[in-house]
Amino acid sequence: MACTICLESATDGSGAVLNKGCCCRGDNAKVHTSCLVEFARHATETREDGAAWYRCSTCNEVYTGAVRLELAQTWASRCPMDGQGPDDAPERACDEKFEAASNLANTQLTIGQPAKAEAIYAKLFAALKAAKGEWSEEAIVAADGLSIALCEQGKTSDALAIQQRIYDRQLAHLGPNHCDTLRAMVSLSNTYNIIEKHCEAEELRRKILTAREETQGPEHPLTLDAICNLAISCDQLGKMDEAIELEERLYSTSQRVCGREHPMTLSSGANLAGSYLEVGRVDSARALVESILPVQTKVCGAGHPDTVFTKAVMDCANVSTRRNCDPDSAKLCLA
Repeated sequence: MACTICLESATDGSGAVLNKGCCCRGDNAKVHTSCLVEFARHATETREDGAAWYRCSTCNEVYTGAVRLELAQTWASRCPMDGQGPDDAPERACDEKFEAASNLANTQLTIGQPAKAEAIYAKLFAALKAAKGEWSEEAIVAADGLSIALCEQGKTSDALAIQQRIYDRQLAHLGPNHCDTLRAMVSLSNTYNIIEKHCEAEELRRKILTAREETQGPEHPLTLDAICNLAISCDQLGKMDEAIELEERLYSTSQRVCGREHPMTLSSGANLAGSYLEVGRVDSARALVESILPVQTKVCGAGHPDTVFTKAVMDCANVSTRRNCDPDSAKLCLA
């Protein structure tokens, strides 16, 4: 197999390793990371497009793993916030420096290094606050990222304080249905969920769903996300009838809007099957996963986390059948 950019093979004697960092398949599946760096540099200089540093231009998916980290580190080193990088020039916009730093911090979060992400977000927020103002969109995004990094390290009180302050400010200045207010509500509700304040999370998520339906409509992707999150809260609070009703709505809408083979549709169907198991509806769960699993294996791959979960639901359905459809057996399997 050859690199899709330079067309050199992995056995050309250079020692360069071909990597797969996106969802491309076949002849476009692997590239040299050094080639991606050069491609991203050229795209940034000619089109002023920083997306090439973190998103594949072919499949449009964000890079993952070691490829994503190397690209993020390279971009941030080329245009650091202190302006002393090798590519620094008077005409280089500050926006790219901030974007590169934000991308690196987000990458550190994604690969499970929240302490490193916290340090970058803290520095980024201070720089954006000085350059654009504390309540600029970019500074708020950095503050939100900082709160997530803090939360993932168990510093929940600090994270909540940041998110509550952002939410209160957006609510007062923009109103309850503004997209920035809703974004702040989502972050706050997610933190409540992480620290197991499920009642507080549910209350916010009901407000979010109502606002999404009013502003984006019942089939918008953000509305579907809101349905999913509220269903999770209902499940955690033992409101299984409402959780299943929401999940059935999500699965039905996803099939209609996204298609039966879309990853979101398959994932929502597997979650619904898991809820069926929890209330003892084993036959319904089995019928659903039997229709989902072959498609999900084809679309996402056998080793994808969503496919692994669906397979676990299938196994639990079989266990529950052998135990005479005992709902507790299903809960134990899925725990």
